[in-house]
Formats: sequence, structure tokens, C-alpha cells
Amino acid sequence: MFFPYRLTIACVAVNIKPDWRPANGSTLRSQAGQILESSRPSATGHQEQFTYNGPVKKSKDRNPLMWAGVAAALLLASANWPARAQSKRVLGVTEMVRLEPEGVLVIAKLDTGASMTSLDARAIRIVERNTVSWVRFDYHDGSGRIVQFERPLVRIAVVRPAPDTVERRPVVMMNICLGGVRREVQVNLVDRSSLNTRMLIGRNFLTIGQITVDSALALTAKPACDGGGA
Repeated sequence: MFFPYRLTIACVAVNIKPDWRPANGSTLRSQAGQILESSRPSATGHQEQFTYNGPVKKSKDRNPLMWAGVAAALLLASANWPARAQSKRVLGVTEMVRLEPEGVLVIAKLDTGASMTSLDARAIRIVERNTVSWVRFDYHDGSGRIVQFERPLVRIAVVRPAPDTVERRPVVMMNICLGGVRREVQVNLVDRSSLNTRMLIGRNFLTIGQITVDSALALTAKPACDGGGA
């Protein structure tokens, strides 16, 4: 939105008041010369004041219908906000998840600071099957049981777990059930045996599953996704 201005120069001070604005650039340049000339000290040693009274260009009136439309859109957005907030699922910082279709249960950490989900994997090897690259890996459930997984290779991700460390990890698609949410997301594979949890659930699952993490909670929901829980 434009406002007219009035420019007054006295000594080296510039005061701007909303009375006028130049109609075009040439008018401004011509008046600038007059301002500089008038701002020079007079023979009496007093500073003269120059006031611009040039042409004024009025700003265009805004369409009231446009502002009415903006107000209506904001009203609808605010009305829908409580329903969207209530659709969020609140879970703890650690939860039990189920890897499907194998049905393997894993204690996972829900981390909003991680962009991608990660799973503990051992003996990782990439094999070719009908010109398609597959990833074969073992999962140790902590009780001595070893479960072998096979998934098509999606890509190799470059991950920086620390500022001075770069790792290349295979990425596969995995179907994960968390609470009542089932989603198939990309999961990078890495040895997490030195960490407290065997799986990390990142934002690529939490965002599409509309899950909010409460750090004061833990193990609040069972992975019950039977009958299409996603």
C-alpha cells in the first residue's frame, strides 16, 4: 500500500511525512536539485528550509471484495485447526513397533530430529536377482533369535551421524506398524548394536502418520494395525 509523503530538508536532517509522493522519477530528480540548492546556507548564515509542493499521485483504492475473501479464508482455516490438532496421535519417546509381514517386534526410539527411519542390521549384503538389486540382512532381536530380511534396494544414502563422519547406507522400503498407524517408508540399514534401541523412527514416518512425540511418555501403545490400521 502506497502513502503520499512530504519531504522537508533542513541542514542535513530529512523529515518524511505522509503528504505527498513524486508522480514519476523525472519529477523527483528535478526537485532533488532544487532541494540541494535550497539547503545551502544563505548569505546571513541561516539555513533555509525547502518544502516540496509538487504533484501528488493518489494511491488506488483496494477492492473491498478482495479483503472480504482474505478474511473468509482466515476464518475457515482457524475453524479447521482444532480438528486437525485433534487428529494428531501422541506417543512416547520409545514405543514398540512391528515390522511386517514378518511380524518382528522392535523397541524403537521416536526422534523428530532424524529425517529418516533407521533399523539395526547385521551381515548386510547386496545380491542381484533378475537384474534387480536386493538387500539381504540379519536382525538380532536381543533374545538370541536372528531374523533374516530381504528387500529390494531403493538407493544408497549418504548419512552424516557426526560432523566429521560420513556413512553410506543401503535404503529399503519397510512396512511398519506403530500404535494404530501402518506406513511403508524408506529405512536405512546400519549396525545399531552399540545404541540403546534397535530402531529409530524418523520424520519420514512421523509426519505422514501425524504423530506427535511426548518425551515424558514411553511404551504407551501396542502395534495394533490389523484390518488396515493406516
